[in-house]
Amino acid sequence: MPPGLKARQRAAGYALYQALGIERRDLDGRRRQFRRNYDFFGAPVGVVVTIDRAMGKGCFMDLGMSLMGFLLAAEAHGLGATGIGALANYGPQAHRLLALPRDQMVVCGLALGWPDLDAPENRFRTERADLAEFTSFRGF
Repeated sequence: MPPGLKARQRAAGYALYQALGIERRDLDGRRRQFRRNYDFFGAPVGVVVTIDRAMGKGCFMDLGMSLMGFLLAAEAHGLGATGIGALANYGPQAHRLLALPRDQMVVCGLALGWPDLDAPENRFRTERADLAEFTSFRGF
């Protein structure tokens, strides 16, 4: 990950831990919070998203758009949903536990349920980069 993006990722993590009351040096608390990724944050529905390993790069774009459609549809129905990229860290274990076909690659997970809007992790917002920092418009 490029250093600038890694710094933004760290800042978002620190902001989350601060919202949850987990001190910066509380490594056990941070680990416990991170492990929640693997129980789908306690959501009643956990989805494991896979893609055929033979698919080309453009198919990841299609998958991403499908996931965004899923997330927006969930919200439109009053549900809460979030992607869980950390699940890909344990792709081999997910393959074994779920008896997934070898040709499938674990991309991410999705947690789906009724949101707790009062939970600290659902109230804080990460800082956003200015549009000019990550886009370029040419010919307009």
